[in-house]
Amino acid sequence: MSEADDRLAAALADHRAGRLDQAEPVYRAVIAACPDHAEAHHLLAVACLQRGKPAEAIPLAQRAVALAPDHAKAWNTLGNARHALADLDGALQAFRQAFAADPTLGDAAYNLATLLADGPEPATSIELFEQAATLSPHDPRPLNNLGRALLRLGRADRAEQALRRALARAPAFADSLVNLGQALHKLGRPAEAAATLRQAPKSPAQLTNLGNALETLGEMDQAVACFREAIALAPEVALPHHSLLVTLPFMDGVSAVEVAAEFKRFGQMREPALAKLARPALVDRDANRRLRIAYLSPALYHHVLRQNIGPVLAHHHRDEVHVSVYAHVPAPDDETLRMQADADAWCFVHAMSDAQVAERIRADRIDILVHPMGHWSDNRILVCARKPAPVQISYLCNSPSSGLAAMDATIVDPWLDYDGRAKDWCVEKPVSLAGGFQVTRYDASPDIGPPPSRANGFVTFASFNNPAKLSDATLALWASVLARVPGSRLLLKGGGLDDPDLAARVRHRLAAHGIGPERLELLGRVPGYDQHLATLNRVDIMLDTIPFTGGRTSEDALWMGVPVVTLVGPGVYGRYTFSHLNRIGCPELAAFTAADYIDKAAALAASPDRLADYRASLRPAMQSSSIMDFDGHCRQFEGAMRDLWRQWCGVTVR
Repeated sequence: MSEADDRLAAALADHRAGRLDQAEPVYRAVIAACPDHAEAHHLLAVACLQRGKPAEAIPLAQRAVALAPDHAKAWNTLGNARHALADLDGALQAFRQAFAADPTLGDAAYNLATLLADGPEPATSIELFEQAATLSPHDPRPLNNLGRALLRLGRADRAEQALRRALARAPAFADSLVNLGQALHKLGRPAEAAATLRQAPKSPAQLTNLGNALETLGEMDQAVACFREAIALAPEVALPHHSLLVTLPFMDGVSAVEVAAEFKRFGQMREPALAKLARPALVDRDANRRLRIAYLSPALYHHVLRQNIGPVLAHHHRDEVHVSVYAHVPAPDDETLRMQADADAWCFVHAMSDAQVAERIRADRIDILVHPMGHWSDNRILVCARKPAPVQISYLCNSPSSGLAAMDATIVDPWLDYDGRAKDWCVEKPVSLAGGFQVTRYDASPDIGPPPSRANGFVTFASFNNPAKLSDATLALWASVLARVPGSRLLLKGGGLDDPDLAARVRHRLAAHGIGPERLELLGRVPGYDQHLATLNRVDIMLDTIPFTGGRTSEDALWMGVPVVTLVGPGVYGRYTFSHLNRIGCPELAAFTAADYIDKAAALAASPDRLADYRASLRPAMQSSSIMDFDGHCRQFEGAMRDLWRQWCGVTVR
């Protein structure tokens, strides 16, 4: 061993003991004496990185790999330094080189897999995480990140297995507890999820996921408390605020005015700093030219909104608009390919930061950006706060507003805004489409059976809504309906209702309202959309929820010939079924008071002929209505876009 190597070995001992101040001068001295000493360059790069100086580490690591191209650890250090400076492409290239140089280096496998998991093709990380877990048999991180990647790919079942393996290595590892709680919630086991999450220390992620589980369990006040605590703990983190905004409209103790105020608070908290980053538009202010419009959405796979967005992409009029899509879809499927074929341009953005997405939209010279996701999961709504397009529109939004002043308009219709109150709730300008705020495509059409009461001898009321919508006011309303219709039954179907803990809670709450177990049946999710629709053949009358009504669940019932009785609410989210019913010519099923709701449901239950008539007429009514007039909807939507565009161009629009 040379003198330089002896000095390096002594310095490395100091380094490993945490004495960087003693190790670093020796590294530099060795490099001065032996400029071609690869390991000295590498170890000094490691020291710089540990001191928080990645920019100084990079040329040192680059020199090390230039001197020793197969130095896997030096390549790995170079990757870490580039990653610290947000050079993700450079980091990925370095980690690939490290893993190629030494496939047994666990850190290289782990780092490469982690970048791939957050990149455009997360599925490519799965095998690497397994390798990293084998190479580092005591480290929980590879298995934790394997679970996180599987969650991103929609494989909560496999994620649970990986995360339990991680916790077997480190039972108190906080990240794995949080990720396991998320997986259990997605698997329809909210009580188990909450118990797991309570084992983790408080953090924005822990509190947000705990709040989501508590929401599903019907513990709405506790859920809101979790979200608010997470916001207070880390105001810069948007995720708990999104969850809060999704939850508040479900609560019967929170007024529409209070809900709208929280949406506005979201914008006031988060928009000012991002608005300063907005850059001038690159587009041409020509009021009459063909428009470049775009959709920014995560719902471009087998997601409930695909049936709303898909037909719009397919039926836009290309003489009027060029259609681009910015898709946050880590796990594309056949529905993704179907919609991709209907777009003029398509860009996957799940591996891009908000800043990168905003700059891409701006560089693509998009005139009008449409955001059809509200505050649901993976919404990417804060891209819009940077104002990458001159005109921005909230569409299919499940809320009174996006909360962002950067959004110029929100799409409503004559029924969602029948009283002209939308302007009081929205930061954006409400723009009403005469035919309706959305369209829906049905690819499945199971046969419609007769009203089940004919064979059963009793009327079956039902709700297939999200269990989080089962407010106390809703249960009290349903109890009154069942009291008016002796012998009737209530069928509830929704995610998690086959979980014993959640089912017990729901049964207890219903019993408190006088609905005994002998009149109640609970069903969880069923496999496949066709089977979900076919289950509606077991229902005579659908009872809507308050204050947040059904959306797709109401449409599904109508598609299967099941009438839906709704109570029109004070907020936009309390009027979706009202809109659907009016658009198919059935306004008689909408009530404006609780007493009228009960009367309508009871009268319908007492009229077998009316139930049979609805069975025969509702699907044809939908097919001939504006709900399925894709061409007409796009014409109206494009007309509204054109008016907004002309206003931006300075043209007066009547």
